[in-house]
Amino acid sequence: MRKLIEITRRDAIAAGIAFVLIGLLFGYARWDVAAKRVGLEARAAEHAAEFLNGKEDTPFDHLVEVDSDKSFTLFGKDWGVVRLYMRQKDDTAMDTFIGIEHFYEYTDGQWKMVDQARIDLPEYIYEGYTKFRNAGFQVDDAAYQRYNR
Repeated sequence: MRKLIEITRRDAIAAGIAFVLIGLLFGYARWDVAAKRVGLEARAAEHAAEFLNGKEDTPFDHLVEVDSDKSFTLFGKDWGVVRLYMRQKDDTAMDTFIGIEHFYEYTDGQWKMVDQARIDLPEYIYEGYTKFRNAGFQVDDAAYQRYNR
């Protein structure tokens, strides 16, 4: 029986080197995003301090979420989002929930804010409900029913 594909040792080595190089490129891209994210996390702490008046003991339960990546895996622009979720302390019904998103781009070696938005639509309140629940805060199941649409 005749072989359809014959792979020589040289072909296997060339393919192995190509896979390693591609893996290194993807690894570098992930490392680059993680390294730049540190600066964005510092910005997130600044936003939280700004809205909480720099106090540790505030009348608010709050969470800060940072997300960043590249618009294309290897060569895209770096973008980031800082989300600040707040509610009155122990407001299990999420009636006082408010969220704020800050959108960033990484240009000239630093994160620059390009836009910000208030998070107050029901689907975002549900997202905030989920984040608070997953972080161990007390939330009312009725809030789940009200905002899960």
